[in-house]
Amino acid sequence: EILENGEVVVCNYGLKLGDSTASSFGLTFQLSLNQSVVRRKLPESKALTPTPVWEYIDESPILAGPWMERTVTLLRKYGVGAVFAMQTLDQMEKTDTLKYLKNLLVGVGTVIAFNRANLAEMKLFSDLSGMKEEMERMETSSRNSIIDGNENSYSERVSKSKENVFSASDIRYADFLEVRSEEH
Repeated sequence: EILENGEVVVCNYGLKLGDSTASSFGLTFQLSLNQSVVRRKLPESKALTPTPVWEYIDESPILAGPWMERTVTLLRKYGVGAVFAMQTLDQMEKTDTLKYLKNLLVGVGTVIAFNRANLAEMKLFSDLSGMKEEMERMETSSRNSIIDGNENSYSERVSKSKENVFSASDIRYADFLEVRSEEH
């Protein structure tokens, strides 16, 4: 019923109950939701999409596992979008599986990073912001002696350069809740 009505699903699995209980409940809930989604009837016409559903998962690294790959790569077809909230991407560095999932997560359509990113995230998000072309104008002038008789000379050169849309320091020192967007 939640899926058909396009409601929001919040996975708040109660960390205050302890890591084992919270993780067990959270994973059971997540796997159950994933199964419900893939059983969802899709519209017969490819031009139509199912009613959108959004899932918000707080402290997602605690529940991280193979189900996340399916959520990111497959469930969009069923009209499901997911928001994975975490304090830092460093939480995804504990095992090879989590490192793989981290790379999967930073490759999604939208990444929202709030201020005070750590050094590794600053560089990563700067690199992910894409490149923009800048025109750099350089002017030179040379002055000759009045005795020499030659006029002063001026020259101008314009060259193209590429740089990240957002620098690492732009990301690190952004105001809290500042949102940036760049059209490509």
